Amino acid sequence: MTTINNTSAETNLIERLIKLNETLYIISGEGTYGHREEYTGKMTVRAIKSRLTRERCHGDRWARIDTDDNKVLGGYISGY
Repeated sequence: MTTINNTSAETNLIERLIKLNETLYIISGEGTYGHREEYTGKMTVRAIKSRLTRERCHGDRWARIDTDDNKVLGGYISGY
């Protein structure tokens, strides 16, 4: 799992995902295991980045955002 260290890359990715107007999911975990949860918060870059930051727990965990059909993970939208 690769995480984004470039804040502008993460911002650009989130902006593109918001424009898709699809259901978004937060995928987070520790090591190689994680869980997927539907994101139900505000659809703004700031709100989503804030949620990802909380999920990452000061570096103890990883977190990313994706669509229901895994457009980011599948490479249809780049950013990771």
